[in-house]
Amino acid sequence: MTTITATLFNYNFFLGLHIISMLSWMAGLFYVVRLFVYHSEALEQVAKKPGAAEIESEPAETKVLLAQFSLMERRLLGVIASPAMILTIITGFYIAIVSGAFAQSWLHWKLMLVFALVIYHFYSVGLMLKLRRGRVVMRSRYIRLFNEIAPVIFVGIVFLVTYKQPMLAVGGASVVIGVVLFIYLLFLLGKRLRGRTGDELGTD
Repeated sequence: MTTITATLFNYNFFLGLHIISMLSWMAGLFYVVRLFVYHSEALEQVAKKPGAAEIESEPAETKVLLAQFSLMERRLLGVIASPAMILTIITGFYIAIVSGAFAQSWLHWKLMLVFALVIYHFYSVGLMLKLRRGRVVMRSRYIRLFNEIAPVIFVGIVFLVTYKQPMLAVGGASVVIGVVLFIYLLFLLGKRLRGRTGDELGTD
Protein backbone atom coordinates (compact mmCIF):
# COMPACT_ATOMS: atom_id res chain seq x y z
CA MET A 1 0.00 0.00 0.00
CA THR A 2 2.83 2.38 0.84
CA THR A 3 4.51 1.63 -2.48
CA ILE A 4 1.29 2.30 -4.40
CA THR A 5 0.73 5.57 -2.54
CA ALA A 6 4.31 6.70 -3.13
CA THR A 7 4.03 5.84 -6.83
CA LEU A 8 0.71 7.64 -7.27
CA PHE A 9 1.36 10.80 -5.24
CA ASN A 10 4.70 11.66 -6.78
CA TYR A 11 6.06 14.58 -8.82
CA ASN A 12 3.96 13.70 -11.88
CA PHE A 13 0.75 13.68 -9.84
CA PHE A 14 1.39 17.19 -8.53
CA LEU A 15 2.47 18.34 -12.00
CA GLY A 16 -0.82 17.10 -13.46
CA LEU A 17 -2.74 18.73 -10.61
CA HIS A 18 -0.85 21.98 -11.23
CA ILE A 19 -1.75 21.98 -14.93
CA ILE A 20 -5.43 21.23 -14.22
CA SER A 21 -5.71 23.92 -11.56
CA MET A 22 -3.91 26.48 -13.75
CA LEU A 23 -6.26 25.83 -16.67
CA SER A 24 -9.28 26.03 -14.35
CA TRP A 25 -8.02 29.33 -12.94
CA MET A 26 -7.52 30.80 -16.40
CA ALA A 27 -10.89 29.55 -17.65
CA GLY A 28 -12.59 31.15 -14.66
CA LEU A 29 -10.81 34.48 -15.17
CA PHE A 30 -11.45 34.55 -18.92
CA TYR A 31 -15.15 33.87 -18.48
CA VAL A 32 -15.85 36.07 -15.47
CA VAL A 33 -14.35 39.17 -17.08
CA ARG A 34 -16.46 38.50 -20.16
CA LEU A 35 -19.46 38.47 -17.83
CA PHE A 36 -18.28 41.83 -16.49
CA VAL A 37 -18.59 43.19 -20.05
CA TYR A 38 -22.23 42.11 -20.33
CA HIS A 39 -22.98 43.21 -16.77
CA SER A 40 -21.48 46.64 -17.41
CA GLU A 41 -23.38 46.99 -20.70
CA ALA A 42 -26.63 46.20 -18.89
CA LEU A 43 -25.88 48.83 -16.24
CA GLU A 44 -24.98 51.35 -18.95
CA GLN A 45 -28.36 50.76 -20.59
CA VAL A 46 -30.05 51.36 -17.24
CA ALA A 47 -28.09 54.60 -16.76
CA LYS A 48 -29.10 55.86 -20.21
CA LYS A 49 -32.81 55.64 -19.48
CA PRO A 50 -34.32 59.00 -18.46
CA GLY A 51 -35.18 59.12 -14.79
CA ALA A 52 -33.68 55.67 -14.08
CA ALA A 53 -31.47 56.58 -11.17
CA GLU A 54 -32.06 53.42 -9.14
CA ILE A 55 -31.92 49.78 -10.22
CA GLU A 56 -34.90 49.09 -7.93
CA SER A 57 -37.05 51.19 -10.27
CA GLU A 58 -36.20 49.00 -13.26
CA PRO A 59 -38.52 46.31 -14.68
CA ALA A 60 -38.42 42.86 -13.10
CA GLU A 61 -36.66 41.37 -16.15
CA THR A 62 -33.76 43.82 -15.83
CA LYS A 63 -33.38 43.19 -12.10
CA VAL A 64 -33.43 39.42 -12.67
CA LEU A 65 -30.76 39.76 -15.38
CA LEU A 66 -28.47 41.87 -13.19
CA ALA A 67 -28.97 39.49 -10.27
CA GLN A 68 -28.10 36.54 -12.51
CA PHE A 69 -24.90 38.24 -13.66
CA SER A 70 -23.91 38.84 -10.03
CA LEU A 71 -24.66 35.21 -9.10
CA MET A 72 -22.65 33.78 -12.00
CA GLU A 73 -19.71 36.09 -11.29
CA ARG A 74 -19.69 35.21 -7.59
CA ARG A 75 -19.78 31.49 -8.28
CA LEU A 76 -17.11 31.65 -10.97
CA LEU A 77 -14.68 33.52 -8.74
CA GLY A 78 -15.62 31.94 -5.44
CA VAL A 79 -16.15 28.31 -6.46
CA ILE A 80 -13.83 27.89 -9.46
CA ALA A 81 -11.23 30.61 -10.02
CA SER A 82 -10.17 31.38 -6.42
CA PRO A 83 -9.75 27.75 -5.25
CA ALA A 84 -7.96 26.98 -8.53
CA MET A 85 -5.62 29.94 -7.97
CA ILE A 86 -4.73 28.71 -4.47
CA LEU A 87 -4.15 25.14 -5.70
CA THR A 88 -2.05 26.42 -8.61
CA ILE A 89 0.22 28.37 -6.26
CA ILE A 90 0.57 25.51 -3.74
CA THR A 91 1.35 22.84 -6.33
CA GLY A 92 3.60 25.23 -8.24
CA PHE A 93 5.77 25.90 -5.21
CA TYR A 94 5.91 22.16 -4.44
CA ILE A 95 7.04 21.37 -7.99
CA ALA A 96 9.63 24.18 -7.93
CA ILE A 97 11.07 22.96 -4.61
CA VAL A 98 11.20 19.29 -5.63
CA SER A 99 12.73 20.00 -9.05
CA GLY A 100 15.16 22.62 -7.76
CA ALA A 101 13.82 25.17 -10.25
CA PHE A 102 14.25 28.10 -7.86
CA ALA A 103 17.87 28.25 -8.91
CA GLN A 104 16.88 28.86 -12.54
CA SER A 105 16.28 32.41 -13.77
CA TRP A 106 13.28 31.57 -15.97
CA LEU A 107 11.28 30.62 -12.88
CA HIS A 108 11.84 34.08 -11.39
CA TRP A 109 10.26 35.60 -14.51
CA LYS A 110 7.41 33.11 -14.30
CA LEU A 111 6.79 34.00 -10.65
CA MET A 112 6.53 37.68 -11.61
CA LEU A 113 3.93 36.83 -14.25
CA VAL A 114 2.02 34.67 -11.77
CA PHE A 115 2.12 37.54 -9.27
CA ALA A 116 0.67 39.80 -12.00
CA LEU A 117 -2.13 37.26 -12.50
CA VAL A 118 -2.85 37.24 -8.77
CA ILE A 119 -3.16 41.05 -8.83
CA TYR A 120 -5.42 40.74 -11.89
CA HIS A 121 -7.52 38.18 -10.00
CA PHE A 122 -8.07 40.38 -6.95
CA TYR A 123 -8.75 43.41 -9.12
CA SER A 124 -11.45 41.32 -10.81
CA VAL A 125 -12.91 40.54 -7.39
CA GLY A 126 -13.07 44.28 -6.74
CA LEU A 127 -14.84 44.85 -10.08
CA MET A 128 -17.33 42.13 -9.22
CA LEU A 129 -18.20 43.74 -5.88
CA LYS A 130 -18.69 47.16 -7.45
CA LEU A 131 -20.82 45.81 -10.28
CA ARG A 132 -22.94 43.94 -7.75
CA ARG A 133 -23.71 47.29 -6.09
CA GLY A 134 -24.83 48.65 -9.47
CA ARG A 135 -21.81 50.86 -10.07
CA VAL A 136 -20.48 51.35 -13.61
CA VAL A 137 -16.80 51.48 -12.62
CA MET A 138 -15.44 50.97 -16.13
CA ARG A 139 -16.99 51.33 -19.57
CA SER A 140 -17.66 47.99 -21.27
CA ARG A 141 -15.15 48.75 -24.05
CA TYR A 142 -12.39 49.14 -21.45
CA ILE A 143 -13.42 45.93 -19.70
CA ARG A 144 -13.03 44.20 -23.09
CA LEU A 145 -9.45 45.46 -23.21
CA PHE A 146 -8.95 44.42 -19.58
CA ASN A 147 -10.14 40.95 -20.59
CA GLU A 148 -7.13 40.57 -22.90
CA ILE A 149 -4.54 41.03 -20.15
CA ALA A 150 -4.86 37.57 -18.58
CA PRO A 151 -4.51 35.64 -21.88
CA VAL A 152 -1.36 37.59 -22.75
CA ILE A 153 0.18 36.80 -19.35
CA PHE A 154 -0.89 33.16 -19.67
CA VAL A 155 0.78 32.85 -23.09
CA GLY A 156 3.96 34.30 -21.60
CA ILE A 157 3.90 31.76 -18.76
CA VAL A 158 3.37 28.84 -21.14
CA PHE A 159 6.32 29.82 -23.33
CA LEU A 160 8.53 30.46 -20.31
CA VAL A 161 7.84 26.93 -19.08
CA THR A 162 8.32 25.53 -22.58
CA TYR A 163 11.58 27.28 -23.52
CA LYS A 164 12.91 28.02 -20.04
CA GLN A 165 14.67 31.02 -21.59
CA PRO A 166 13.07 34.48 -21.23
CA MET A 167 14.13 35.82 -24.65
CA LEU A 168 12.87 32.77 -26.53
CA ALA A 169 9.66 32.91 -24.49
CA VAL A 170 9.14 36.54 -25.49
CA GLY A 171 9.71 35.62 -29.13
CA GLY A 172 7.29 32.70 -29.04
CA ALA A 173 4.62 34.66 -27.19
CA SER A 174 5.01 37.59 -29.60
CA VAL A 175 4.44 35.32 -32.60
CA VAL A 176 1.29 33.82 -31.08
CA ILE A 177 -0.10 37.19 -29.99
CA GLY A 178 0.73 38.68 -33.40
CA VAL A 179 -1.11 35.88 -35.22
CA VAL A 180 -4.14 36.29 -32.96
CA LEU A 181 -4.18 40.07 -33.52
CA PHE A 182 -3.88 39.55 -37.29
CA ILE A 183 -6.84 37.15 -37.28
CA TYR A 184 -8.83 39.58 -35.13
CA LEU A 185 -8.10 42.46 -37.52
CA LEU A 186 -9.21 40.30 -40.45
CA PHE A 187 -12.42 39.55 -38.56
CA LEU A 188 -13.05 43.26 -37.97
CA LEU A 189 -12.33 44.02 -41.62
CA GLY A 190 -14.72 41.31 -42.76
CA LYS A 191 -17.39 42.57 -40.38
CA ARG A 192 -17.03 46.13 -41.70
CA LEU A 193 -17.18 44.95 -45.33
CA ARG A 194 -20.31 42.91 -44.62
CA GLY A 195 -21.87 45.99 -43.01
CA ARG A 196 -21.10 48.13 -46.07
CA THR A 197 -22.48 45.46 -48.39
CA GLY A 198 -25.68 45.30 -46.37
CA ASP A 199 -26.06 49.10 -46.50
CA GLU A 200 -25.55 49.13 -50.27
CA LEU A 201 -28.14 46.39 -50.75
CA GLY A 202 -30.55 48.29 -48.54
CA THR A 203 -30.24 51.45 -50.64
CA ASP A 204 -30.74 49.66 -54.00
